[in-house]
Amino acid sequence: MDGSHAHLIGIAGNGMRALAEVLRGWGWSISGSDLMIQGHAAENLPANADLVIYSDAIPQENPELLRAAELAFPFELFSSVGKNHFRFG
Repeated sequence: MDGSHAHLIGIAGNGMRALAEVLRGWGWSISGSDLMIQGHAAENLPANADLVIYSDAIPQENPELLRAAELAFPFELFSSVGKNHFRFG
């Protein structure tokens, strides 16, 4: 999915940061948010996101997650991304 865009909610966490680097290496563009950086807000979610990935620490009432659902963007929990999107071997 070279050229795709992923938005990572909770991007400052170790696992999410590592995932962002892997995706960048595969040609994805990345955006993200974290409480430690700028906080969470619905307007942080870019209109061109192909996939929204959220950290296990993100509550279901997170405004960016709610906005992704409202816009019918595909979104996925960080812990399930590997088995659902990446094939190794």
